[in-house]
Amino acid sequence: MGLTVEEAAPIHRTLFTEFCLQEMTAGGPDPQVKLTAEAVKAHYLTADSDKAVLAGLFVVPYSCAGAAILWRLWERKPDPLEWVPWLEQHGTIIPIRKERRPVKGAWGRFSVCAASYVDWCNDEYPKVAGLPYADVYDSLTKHVKYVGRYAAMKLLETLVQADLIAYGQDTMVPRDAKFPRRTMALLMPDLTPILVDKGHSHDGEIDALCARIKDGIESRIEMPVSWFQIETMLCIYRQSLKGKYPMGRHDSELGHWHSTMQKVGPQMEAELNLQFPFSQLRRNIYELKYLGEWNEPPWFGIRPELEEARKERMNALGVAG
Repeated sequence: MGLTVEEAAPIHRTLFTEFCLQEMTAGGPDPQVKLTAEAVKAHYLTADSDKAVLAGLFVVPYSCAGAAILWRLWERKPDPLEWVPWLEQHGTIIPIRKERRPVKGAWGRFSVCAASYVDWCNDEYPKVAGLPYADVYDSLTKHVKYVGRYAAMKLLETLVQADLIAYGQDTMVPRDAKFPRRTMALLMPDLTPILVDKGHSHDGEIDALCARIKDGIESRIEMPVSWFQIETMLCIYRQSLKGKYPMGRHDSELGHWHSTMQKVGPQMEAELNLQFPFSQLRRNIYELKYLGEWNEPPWFGIRPELEEARKERMNALGVAG
C-alpha cells in the first residue's frame, strides 16, 4: 500500500530542499539561460535592441544550438517570415524542447513567433526595458505570438541576465502555473484545494505561499534564491520523481549541441561556434565536473545510469512519479 499524501509530504519537503541545493550548487536551474545571456553579452552585435533579439530567438526553440542557428539565419535573413522555405528544408537540425509545443514542427508558427518578437524588440522593447517586470511581461505576451507564461519567463530571465531589462522576476506568476502549483501541493497537501483551483481568486495567496517556500529554501541551503529559480525548481521537481536527476539540464543541453553539430558539418559548426561559443562559455561559467565535454572519459548527453539510480531511490522512498 502506497503512502498517503500526508505521509509523503515530509519526504517531499526533504527531497525538495536537497533538489534545490543540488541544482543551485551546479549553477541551475536551467543553466542554459545564464549560458545564453553570457553569449548575448559577448556577441559582436552591440545595440541593445539587437542583443534583445538574440535573447528572444534563443527561447523560440529554447535551446542553445537552436539559438546559434537562428542567430546565423537572422543575420542572413532579417525578416523571419522569409525563413519558412529554409526551415522546411533544414529545420530538423534545430533542437526544439518539448516545452515549446506551440511552435514545434510548425514552421509557419515558428517564423511568426520569431517575426513578432523581432517587431517587439524594434517597437516596444525600447519603451518598456526600464519598466517593472510585470509591465514588460504584459507587453511581451500581448505583442509576441506563441509566447505564453512559460516562454515569457524564460525570455525575460535571459534579458535580465544579459543586462537588457531593468527588473527581474518578483513573483512566481501564479496564473496558469499548473506544474509549480502541483509541487506546492506535494509540499503542503492541506492547501491542495486552493493550489489546484483553476480559477484566479487565490493567486495572491499562492504567491505568498511561494514566498514562504523561497524563504525556507534560502535558509536551509544558505544560498540566495531568485523568484525565477524557485519557480523553475518547483516546476521541474516532479520530473525528478520520475528519474530526471538534478543538474541534468547541463547534460541535455550538451546532448542537443553535440547532436546538432554532428548534423551540420564542419564549416557550419565553425560558424555556429563563432555565434555561440558553447563549450568555452560553459567552461568559463560552470564547474568542470558538471560538463561532460570537459571530463575524461567524456559524456555528451543525458546519463542513463543517473536516471536509473534516481528512479530506484524514488521507488525506495515510495514517492516515484
